[in-house]
Amino acid sequence: YDLCKDYADKFTVEQATFEEISLSSYSDKKGAIISLAPSKRANCPRQKVARFGLTPSLVLIRMLSRYIGGHLGSTPDYRNILYGLYHSNTPIINGYEAVMAELERPIMYGRLRAIRDKFGEEIFPLIQQYYYPEYSQVLTPPPEPFVLKVGFPHAGFGKIRVFDRDQLEDIKSIIAISNNYSTAEPLIDAAYELRIVFIAPDYYRVHKRTSPNWK
Repeated sequence: YDLCKDYADKFTVEQATFEEISLSSYSDKKGAIISLAPSKRANCPRQKVARFGLTPSLVLIRMLSRYIGGHLGSTPDYRNILYGLYHSNTPIINGYEAVMAELERPIMYGRLRAIRDKFGEEIFPLIQQYYYPEYSQVLTPPPEPFVLKVGFPHAGFGKIRVFDRDQLEDIKSIIAISNNYSTAEPLIDAAYELRIVFIAPDYYRVHKRTSPNWK
């Protein structure tokens, strides 16, 4: 809000989490019709009140639409809000393909694999990954040790290191009752990771992340 206040006569900035958004989309109207509930974490007076009848001309998504919550049985899922934006043909800065690919690990990897296949391994190297639609097909994993990731979650959830076949059999028995797909990747023993954001034409932002555990 502060960065854009000098341009208030040209456009209005709104910021909200998925849980604060109510949305409808009609084929005979341009754009989605959105209402925003007062924010529980307001950082300006505007966010402390409800806002109705908004039709965004451009959207930037900065949070996951589905993730593991902090309480028992809590898996917040706001994919229907994404679908509403898609239905209304509202422009998204991130791009719909990127946002939709983020929803599931195999789709994201498939998009990355298409880039690798187009430009080559030397230009776009990609971590090796095996995909299994169900537990019974986890038969040919990468050489141990490797990482087995179950389902869609990010942030380390559903991820475990596998050091031998006995451990793999134990984990398969857990996957069997979850009805989830899984993926396997070589374990990379690293001290930290770098997240690189590129904004055309020549702006980069690099963020170094460390963790007290291997994840």
